[in-house]
Amino acid sequence: MLNNSMTTSLAAPAVAPTPVTAPSSEFAMPKPHPLHLVFTAGPQNVLNNIYPGDFSAAALVAPRMGLNDPSQDKFFLCTFKWTPPGHCCKITRAILTVNLKANVPGVSLKDSMAGNDTIGIVRNGVSVPGYSETVYTHWPFAAGQPSIKTWTLDPAELAHMNTDHRLSFNVQDDTMVQSATLELWGCCLDK
Repeated sequence: MLNNSMTTSLAAPAVAPTPVTAPSSEFAMPKPHPLHLVFTAGPQNVLNNIYPGDFSAAALVAPRMGLNDPSQDKFFLCTFKWTPPGHCCKITRAILTVNLKANVPGVSLKDSMAGNDTIGIVRNGVSVPGYSETVYTHWPFAAGQPSIKTWTLDPAELAHMNTDHRLSFNVQDDTMVQSATLELWGCCLDK
């Protein structure tokens, strides 16, 4: 008689576990680190050192003023440009602060003096919605009237800044820009 019974062992053979080691630095996971940049307006980003594609044709051909210029009927144009200081950087917060002063009096919002002056963030030749307004909020006022504009930029504008690595703004046309600061926060990854 034939014996057709066979015994099969399903137990896995005993094997010692392989120790897990940390990957070499060549394959290490990138680590995030905070980003904080501060830019101030100066010769490096006003007058002829701007990004022309952001400004209207009228602004580009108009007479221009620099910082602390007491002129009338001139535009102030500024572009803050940066190179990301690391790998895979993302701006998550940005604040633009501009300190201004009237070079001449303002009688009303519709006058041809400082009363009708405007400030705005611009991109691709047009004003960015939500970031264009009059410099002054009450009339009449004397020459020397101060004004401070501070904008915290929204996610849509941050997305453009992350893509373009720049922010441009202009002021027209009887108002002095005393200072302008762009402050950026975010993070980058180490390579």
